[in-house]
Amino acid sequence: MATNPVDCKIAEGYNWGHVGKLVPAPNWTVGWDGAGVVEAVGDKVERFQVGDEVYFSGDVRRSGCFAEYCLVDERITGRKPRNLSFEEAAAIPLTFLTAWEGLEEGFNLQPDKKPKSEKTLLVVGGAGGVGSAVIQVAKRVFGLKVIATASREETITHCKQLGADYVINHHKLQDQLRSVGYNSVDYVFNTRDATSNWKEVADCLGHLGKMVVIIGLSGKQIDLSDIWFRRITLFPELMFSRPMFMADDDYTQADLLDKVAEKMEKKELVSTQKISFSFLNLPAAIKEQDAGKLIGKQTSLVEFEESKPQ
Repeated sequence: MATNPVDCKIAEGYNWGHVGKLVPAPNWTVGWDGAGVVEAVGDKVERFQVGDEVYFSGDVRRSGCFAEYCLVDERITGRKPRNLSFEEAAAIPLTFLTAWEGLEEGFNLQPDKKPKSEKTLLVVGGAGGVGSAVIQVAKRVFGLKVIATASREETITHCKQLGADYVINHHKLQDQLRSVGYNSVDYVFNTRDATSNWKEVADCLGHLGKMVVIIGLSGKQIDLSDIWFRRITLFPELMFSRPMFMADDDYTQADLLDKVAEKMEKKELVSTQKISFSFLNLPAAIKEQDAGKLIGKQTSLVEFEESKPQ
């Protein structure tokens, strides 16, 4: 299992009981990144059988995987990369689904097909869980020139190791962008709260640019006039949207996870698992996640006494 920012909010006693609205949900089991072995399958399951090793993010409307057993829909489950441990695999699903969906659907890019002309992507918050996935997928799957933001020596090194062509500071963003030779970029993948850095980030986009945001634009007013005149496309990315609304035959996320597994096995992508913690220290790990200073992902093995589901 791995931690994510969504665990922090739901650990406070809330859940998406209604689409787009957090409601009280006491005693809800958190955890929306996991890997494990299939113990049982339903009558309609076709992709997996008992004993298969799988990985998944799950459905935020259902209790999560910080438990001995959990239920997950096969339509949002992939086969675990064979070359990775369960902890390394658990660090992948939520962030890589977010990255891949945002890049392919938000920017209308085609995987493994390099753009005819060089396209530039600014990743705001490159060292976090999602940013670490975006850098890799953007560079190695979609063939983009990647500029990431990071401010600490260790986060700068992390972004470069993952393939970022340039790493700049998020302060005075346009000046930083010009310092590496660009007046604007074609795409922005903003992993931060867009209401806190809206103008600075939006000003980095050129005419017909596109921006993906992963945190809801709520609670504050933002001025859309600049992006209106430049015809900027704003794309909200939430990988939990598919589990909420998917059709019976929608296996998009399962297929994406299988593609990611193939690329992990070929060493074209790497797990962003950085820290392993004891499951007994889960409350401290949730606090660490909430602090927003993690590099990559933190994971743990969920170990219980030998037992079988009823």
